[in-house]
Amino acid sequence: MIDFIVNIAKLNEDIELIWLYGSQAQGTAHSESDVDIAIAFKNHTLPALSLQSRPECLAIEWAEELNMPLDKLSIVDINRIPIALAFNVIEYGQLVYNNNPLRVYQEENRIRSMFEYQLMQSKREAE
Repeated sequence: MIDFIVNIAKLNEDIELIWLYGSQAQGTAHSESDVDIAIAFKNHTLPALSLQSRPECLAIEWAEELNMPLDKLSIVDINRIPIALAFNVIEYGQLVYNNNPLRVYQEENRIRSMFEYQLMQSKREAE
């Protein structure tokens, strides 16, 4: 299944990176587990509604191609999810598609910096 996702991602010029995360990436998946995918898209100049719906549209398309229920495939835009989730993706997930090696470092640095900043802010607020 991951090979299929990578192959169809190669046909989409807007997809630069794909991470598999969650139970599938950690080897703890069971028959009822879903597939969690995070994508770094190239184009960030789309209208807000298009940016928001892009992962859901891909999930519908890919679930149909994979002949799997839509509720078993979750796709998120790594640039539009909470930082704690993005941190989980880059720390514990698996990068399964990389069309831009520089972007990997940019995303990882951005997410780690924002995560550390949020931790520091939380500590300050708790004092």
